[in-house]
Amino acid sequence: MFRYCLIVCALLLSICGVSNAACPVDTIIIKGRVDSAPRNASVHVQLVYANKPGESGEATVQDDGTFNIPLEFVTQSRRAIVDGIGEKCDRRPQSVLISLMPAAGEKAFDEISLIFLRDFKMVDASAYAPRYEIVLNRPR
Repeated sequence: MFRYCLIVCALLLSICGVSNAACPVDTIIIKGRVDSAPRNASVHVQLVYANKPGESGEATVQDDGTFNIPLEFVTQSRRAIVDGIGEKCDRRPQSVLISLMPAAGEKAFDEISLIFLRDFKMVDASAYAPRYEIVLNRPR
């Protein structure tokens, strides 16, 4: 009986341990510039899924007014039941919100909302970038 239990436990551990199937992590790369960038301003990027906020990132605007924010997101939309069976890897944001923020937590200077399927293109096997240049403006 003990030997039978040992064999069953070893079999279950091997089945669970072999599960290497995993959904990829994709990246959205937001590059752009700010016209008349205020001192110490930052750009905030928020991914939005079915009206729910998702991953976000932020970067300080460089002295030349440029910014670059790579933002990773998990593509897994449904977990596997056993050993990768039933797993779905089609999670993508619906929209991407890009905001120019002042140094002190005030209201955003400028905001752009991009629709993921329409406004982004694949730049390699796991990375997306906007189809056009992102330009944010400081209010005059």
